[in-house]
Amino acid sequence: MKLRWIVIAVTAVALAGCATDMKSKLATDDKLATQVMDAYRSDGALAGRMVDNLLASDSTRDVVIDHLMANGEAAQTLMMRTARDRNMMNGVIALAVQDSGMRSHVLTLLKGIEIGGGVR
Repeated sequence: MKLRWIVIAVTAVALAGCATDMKSKLATDDKLATQVMDAYRSDGALAGRMVDNLLASDSTRDVVIDHLMANGEAAQTLMMRTARDRNMMNGVIALAVQDSGMRSHVLTLLKGIEIGGGVR
């Protein structure tokens, strides 16, 4: 029993030491960084928590969104989900028409759909 507490104490001290230097360890140790990223990739709930954390900050939110939009498959998925959700589409159109040039473009697209009898 005493050995168990010693192991727990040593592990806690080791982890505390790693925690203070974790950022530099992840930046310099590709194997460790890969293991951490694999852990997030393999657990949807854990990945969701990380995404929430990244989206909470302006600087990391921009990085996440830039990477998302640069990934063709991910951007396509986002557009498909937006296109299928009326509330999201209403929001996108409401934002788009605030700019006069984009408003004109949206109206041109809608007129084209009307003239063409809709998208089949």
